[in-house]
Amino acid sequence: MKIAKLITASSLLFALMACSGGNATQSQDEDSSSADSIIPTGVNALYEYSDSGKHVAGNITYDYKFQFKNDKSLPVVKNPLEYQFYDNKVVLRITKNGQDLLRRTFTKEDFRQLVPESFFETSALIGFCYNVDKENAKDAVYFIATIGDPDSAADSSYAIEVRISSAGDISFSKLQDRETLPVNNGMTVDPEEN
Repeated sequence: MKIAKLITASSLLFALMACSGGNATQSQDEDSSSADSIIPTGVNALYEYSDSGKHVAGNITYDYKFQFKNDKSLPVVKNPLEYQFYDNKVVLRITKNGQDLLRRTFTKEDFRQLVPESFFETSALIGFCYNVDKENAKDAVYFIATIGDPDSAADSSYAIEVRISSAGDISFSKLQDRETLPVNNGMTVDPEEN
């Protein structure tokens, strides 16, 4: 069990490292909660935030701005511990050299085909960020969407790469998850079990 948690934590760390950068801002309203303040009998909400930045590919400048928001019009998610959460949406706008390239709202439903159905039903869209690991990409702008248990104490999620081509076309692919995370020497050994 400790090894599985270590592998999952490594997967989440991978997604977080790829999501640093930008000009993120965070807001909290009366419905927002954190793992320290889960409401067992009510509906919980994740923190809302926004981010903006630039992606330069040669002589092309892409400006992006997105908002991660709770969406009370979506079905409420009930996680495996029976806690209820509002699901979320991401409103993304990208311009290319000052001209609109993309305006799109993403929800968990956009990523259904990449997540096992049993996991999908108890999960929410829990994060979205610019993928700084691809900041030198010339062919597209990359983001990472995370589908997972909205309870931050949980240890399961799927990172989905969102690729926006220079023509504004969108494609998705699953990044490493807890089942496909490569084994690194020493990474899966619990020092307390030796």
